[in-house]
Amino acid sequence: MVGWTEADIIRRLFRVGAPKILAFACLLLLWNTDVELDEEVFSYGFVESFAGNAEAARQVRAESAKHNPNKAGPPVKRWLDKQGMLRFKGTFDLRQYTAAFGQKIAEELHSLIKYTPRVNDRDSLQNRDAMDIWSSWDWGDLWPMADMAEFVKYLYGAKTVSIPAEWKPLLPTEL
Repeated sequence: MVGWTEADIIRRLFRVGAPKILAFACLLLLWNTDVELDEEVFSYGFVESFAGNAEAARQVRAESAKHNPNKAGPPVKRWLDKQGMLRFKGTFDLRQYTAAFGQKIAEELHSLIKYTPRVNDRDSLQNRDAMDIWSSWDWGDLWPMADMAEFVKYLYGAKTVSIPAEWKPLLPTEL
């Protein structure tokens, strides 16, 4: 989410029909001053803003270790170039995938691209204010199976959340 704004999050999630509660969680993460979203893309560091004692990261690493008993490195090296663009390059571990696996990934990627909504100049959301979209967005499904309401309450209560003044009247006091 490097460089994303409230408008980017709202428009993208609204466009694909995501539940409003997911957008709310993303906004709260964006507004948390202890969550550094411009850092490494796949980092668990932001979890510690909430867990406090690195227990969450330890649990994530332990779970990851179960799925990676040979301790293979990541298949790609990721970095931000001078223009702030995310770049990546395959590592040695990437070359250990079979051709059949690569073909399956390519087939899935083609399917994902085919059904991904496209943004164009005629997209009515591009001209709508993010707060207007937010206000008209129905809450709908709160994803109870994922305890999203509890997660959002947790994020909302973080000491380091700095909600912009113009957004405060639009946010619920309870879910």
